[in-house]
Parts: sequence; C-alpha cells; structure tokens
Amino acid sequence: MSTSSGTRTSSAVTKPLKQTPAQVLRERAAKATQDLRDALRLPSDLSDATVLGTALSEAAAREIRRNAGFGQEVRRLYDEISQARTPTGGDGARRKVPSEPLIALRHTGGRIDPFAPPDPKTLIYVYGEDKLGQALRTYTMDLLKEAADNIQREHPGTRPASRTRKDALVDYIVQYSTNGR
Repeated sequence: MSTSSGTRTSSAVTKPLKQTPAQVLRERAAKATQDLRDALRLPSDLSDATVLGTALSEAAAREIRRNAGFGQEVRRLYDEISQARTPTGGDGARRKVPSEPLIALRHTGGRIDPFAPPDPKTLIYVYGEDKLGQALRTYTMDLLKEAADNIQREHPGTRPASRTRKDALVDYIVQYSTNGR
C-alpha cells in the first residue's frame, strides 16, 4: 500500500475471473454471429437469429455437398468447440462422461418423434428400462418439461426437484416411469 497526501491506495492488481466454458462459448457465438452479419452487411437484429441460423445452415449444407474441404473445416471447428465446452475437471468441474450409443432392442413399428414430448413407456420398450435416462437426455428441456407435466398428471402431488435442471427432470421422469427401480 502507498500513501499520498494521507490517502491510502492499494497497488494490488485484481486478476480477472476465469470464464466458464459456457461463457466462452456464448462470447464466441456472439462474435461469430456479428462477424457473419458484418460480412453479409446485415443489421444487428437479435430478433432474427433463427432466420440467420436457418439461412446459414441451408447455405452451408449446399456448399458442403460441393466442397468437401469446407465440410472438413466445419467439422474441425465443431469438434474444437465441442471439446472447449466440456469441462476437463481440473478445477473440480464435472466431466462429461461419454455414454455408449443407444441401441434399439425392439422396434415399435413406427418412428419415435424427436419433436414430441418423450413417452417413457415407448422409450423403455425400445431401449430398455436401464437406458431410459440416457434416452431422455437427448430431448430438449422444453420437451422434458412437457413429459414431466404428463407424469405429474399421472402422479398427483409429485413434482421434479427442479424444472430448470435437465438432470432433475430426467431423474423425476425415470423415477415415476420405472416405479423407482
């Protein structure tokens, strides 16, 4: 500490807080989106992100069919970003444990609609009771919330520990779909 005119000041330098992988990914996505908007001379309009993403996906899919090198670059970036968003666990953060692929044990004669809320009974029939949690984790939070609502109607007075955490929704659905086995 130093004093100047009787006032104490600290010369300690504060270290910036380490960003989480999710924060790094959000910043990278925002920068990439802005770079794309700049390159296309589009205004910064956050309300059209879905339109921009759809246009980009359609154009990229067409270009990948014509230019294998472009596809390889997209895949390289995808793999790089996927690795960056998974915590390594060096600081005590959870590691993402790779799961074995879901393999259908039986077929329903129809297709499982990935855009509809999951039906635990169908998933148990197709993948087995022990793979229900893994199958449910492939669904979005919104669809899991709808499935949890269905379970709550079947089991009044119950509810998931949290409606904002995927693992809590999955645990709740598994518990009441397998009778706690």
